[in-house]
Amino acid sequence: MSRKDSAKELILNQAVQMASVAGLNGLTIGSLAEAVAMSKGGISAHFKSKIDLQVATVERAAELFHAAVLSNVLAEPAGIARLYKLCDSWFGFLQQGVFLGGCFLTNAVLELDDLADSEVRAAVLHDYQDYLNFIEQCIGETVELGQFRANTPIAALAFQFHGILIAALVWRAVRSHEAQFTTARAAIGNLIESYRS
Repeated sequence: MSRKDSAKELILNQAVQMASVAGLNGLTIGSLAEAVAMSKGGISAHFKSKIDLQVATVERAAELFHAAVLSNVLAEPAGIARLYKLCDSWFGFLQQGVFLGGCFLTNAVLELDDLADSEVRAAVLHDYQDYLNFIEQCIGETVELGQFRANTPIAALAFQFHGILIAALVWRAVRSHEAQFTTARAAIGNLIESYRS
């Protein structure tokens, strides 16, 4: 990795953490420059505008999320086992504190109304939609394998599955303890068993 690439990695990794707490609109070149001990010009050498920085930050966050959650899931055979692995990887991701502010992409989706620029909104929506599609794909594969009933409503089940994961995220933030992961995993188990063929 070149010195320039190394500096860009440092900037993006810090930007992701700052934006996970303060939001994408709270991310400024000035505050980022101070956090990484660089000049504003040093940041601008890598990112010509705040929009470029925000989009690159979203892309970096998606890479970190994929490495922390989805890569583990893809190593598991398709079917019910993969759905349980997705659940456990999500909880592990939150417990590891990959992002200081919880889940960067979920926070960014909730911030969408405040993101005026379409390029930044598009980046957030693209990455989160990929994640939702992945959940639906996992459920669809489970149906195809005969582990779920043939008439399983894939989109509705994905909605419920993801809803439980998000509930665990919110309860953890509000209650500041880990017990909700046990509750959420039990809820996922009940949901999965209700569709088992």
